[in-house]
Amino acid sequence: MATSWPAVPAEMATSPPREDIPNGLSISNLLGNSYPPPAAPSPSIPALLDFNFPTGPVSQPISFIRPAVGVPNRTLNYTPFESGNIPDYRQDFPGLSSTEIGIAEASAECDTFSSSDSGSPDTSLCMSGTPQEGSPDSFSAGILDGPDNALISHTRPSSYAHLHSIRPTFDEHCSPSSSERKWHTYLTSVTDNYGMDCGRSDTDLGKNDDHSAIDVNNALDMIQSQTGSHVSSPRNFQAGKECIADSKYNYYALPVPINIPRYLSPLPTSLLKVPINLMYFHHFLNHTARVLVPHDCQDNPFSSVLPSMAIGDPNLLNLMLAYSASHRARFLGQPEPANRIALWVSDVFPSLRIALEDPHEKVTDSHLATAIMLLSLKIVSPSTFEVPVPWQSHLQLARDLFLARQFQMAYPGNRVGAFLTRWIGYLDILGSLSCRHHQPPLLAYYSVLSTCCADEEWDEFAVDCFTGFTPRTGLLLMQLGGLVHQCDNERFDDLGRFLPEWNPSPDIERKAESLIADWDTLDMHAHTHETHYQDSESSDMIAVDRAFRYAGLLHLYRRVLAEPSDSSSILRALDGLMQAVTAIRSGATAEAGVLFPIFTAGCETLDLQQRIEIKERLEVLEGTGMKQIQNARRLMERSWDTELPWIAFSQGEFLG
Repeated sequence: MATSWPAVPAEMATSPPREDIPNGLSISNLLGNSYPPPAAPSPSIPALLDFNFPTGPVSQPISFIRPAVGVPNRTLNYTPFESGNIPDYRQDFPGLSSTEIGIAEASAECDTFSSSDSGSPDTSLCMSGTPQEGSPDSFSAGILDGPDNALISHTRPSSYAHLHSIRPTFDEHCSPSSSERKWHTYLTSVTDNYGMDCGRSDTDLGKNDDHSAIDVNNALDMIQSQTGSHVSSPRNFQAGKECIADSKYNYYALPVPINIPRYLSPLPTSLLKVPINLMYFHHFLNHTARVLVPHDCQDNPFSSVLPSMAIGDPNLLNLMLAYSASHRARFLGQPEPANRIALWVSDVFPSLRIALEDPHEKVTDSHLATAIMLLSLKIVSPSTFEVPVPWQSHLQLARDLFLARQFQMAYPGNRVGAFLTRWIGYLDILGSLSCRHHQPPLLAYYSVLSTCCADEEWDEFAVDCFTGFTPRTGLLLMQLGGLVHQCDNERFDDLGRFLPEWNPSPDIERKAESLIADWDTLDMHAHTHETHYQDSESSDMIAVDRAFRYAGLLHLYRRVLAEPSDSSSILRALDGLMQAVTAIRSGATAEAGVLFPIFTAGCETLDLQQRIEIKERLEVLEGTGMKQIQNARRLMERSWDTELPWIAFSQGEFLG
């Protein structure tokens, strides 16, 4: 059974009572020294912490038992959909009580907010009760109330604190009835519509009309037609199509409805009062989150777990908005709103600095998530920050926060701990294989992840939707990272010159042979849970796992055992890698998650036609808006031009 991520992650806020920093790990251990120049073999972190930023608020542990965030009491006005769109709940949902049918029919209609508080944000937009494709498994905050999930009236309370601690489940001792399943599906599919994202360019702070970033003309037209008003709005929905950006990308082929899952309500005022912030929040949920994983499904934590954490923590939310703004601009081929992004991230460094320096400040899940998000933003948009801090320092910061938090996270059923461990573990593995100046990945990721998933059907040989490879493949890549780190640094002299004639020691050879034996075992046992995937997705995911394994095998032969490119071992591994990469359908969602294997194949193949095909594939992937793909392609092409291994002249490019 595939690992299940919570879409209403109430349990995130709870953790065992052990909140102190683990024994043997002092604050001084976390702080370390400044990150050394590139020639130094062991980077450490807090060039970040020496920034002379003004002190900002500290990210506190988030709780999904949240108070309302400046949202007044509101009453929903319901208006029916167009004729024929409303389901017959009495016929289609047998077994529902008359009260339940009344709630379902009302909530399935288009509802609009009308606030009695004239000073409240203008949220008079169409509330969609229709299921949204790919919407996470969650409860509708507008439907349920009370500890026993009692049905309530249509008056929406100002606080849904209890709702964020509820997750719908069926009695494990009996099968749910058809009506129960349908009702559950309905409740977990409700979204609120806030207008349209037309793909307009963000011209940055002071130049952009932030309140017109979202097109609400269609919603206003509907409201006016319902109230009998004859006041015309600037444009109707059809005319709104004129604002679509001139883009070759299908995502903005039509205006994108800004549908946000209702379980995230009430949204913070920082989103409701500034429409462009709301637009970027939705863009992350609906688009960015989908390209960050090789398989996007209802278990994707970037579209469920992370947003739920972000709406409770301003720093994490700001980083999510910055990441979304960077990705959206690159995706559309537009300039990044650099000043806006700089403002969003300005308070993040001081918050993390205080968390590490203050012995009374506990490191929280929110601190760790913020640090990992900061690292991710640095990778996807290296020029985001004015201060030239390398991604290696951001990764070291995240590692230190993980070490300070790992024992508190490691308990069965901690889904947020599993998400954060997967996230930093993936970045640490790829970071160690990308750059010899980064430390070997922490093997603790494997043990923490297995503990967090202990109450699930933990299968270390099943391909993970988040990483694209099995946990056992991940463990072998971690071990490979340790060997690569040692050998890569031995292949350069004191002046940083590459030594092409280097050979490994007998001890290194023994460790490498042990890893090769493990690789052979994995090739026989890795699998997917096919019922979790549709159409060709299962074969895509098997191919992704094989691509990572064969890429790792190539790095083992080339960087650890120093075998020549024409050796039989290299040729067999390269053939396996090319077959795996070819098996991943071009344009599939899995494709964006295999930069490291595709880059490896491109660097190792000597076949001209294969090089052309790989280059073209990377150029297409650059259209996803991720800067590291372009950097990797250029590094690969330089390797072709110089006929030297890419590690001989790499400048710390992140290859994942």
